[in-house]
Amino acid sequence: MPKFIFATCLSFILTGCVSTGTWPLWGPSPAETLFTAGLEEWRGKDGDPDAFEELMNQHPDSPFAAAAEALVDCGITSDKYREQNARMAERLQALEQRHAWTRQELENERQLNSELTGRLQELETNLEKFKQILIETEQYSP
Repeated sequence: MPKFIFATCLSFILTGCVSTGTWPLWGPSPAETLFTAGLEEWRGKDGDPDAFEELMNQHPDSPFAAAAEALVDCGITSDKYREQNARMAERLQALEQRHAWTRQELENERQLNSELTGRLQELETNLEKFKQILIETEQYSP
């Protein structure tokens, strides 16, 4: 009879431990072990850890599965933003190159404008001289 009581008590304890996810006699639960393994795996590589997938498949009601799912969602979001940031950085670099080219073109146009303004002033001066010569020529002609 005492063996039966002991076996019954032990089965209740183990059943309670399995349903709550705690394993006080043997260490961490399988879900916690998979979660820890997933975290370790995630540190060493890009992408989702296989241990997280296994955890979410084998222990879907575990709080560790919910935490793993949240981490995977954040990781996917992070990868998406990383790709978007890379595309935006490429676009920014292209725009900066175009800006530098446009700035150089503007400087070239300013220099050309300055040269043409100088030539225009020279032509206006020569025109005034020519007018003066014409006036003098008309005064001396019979």
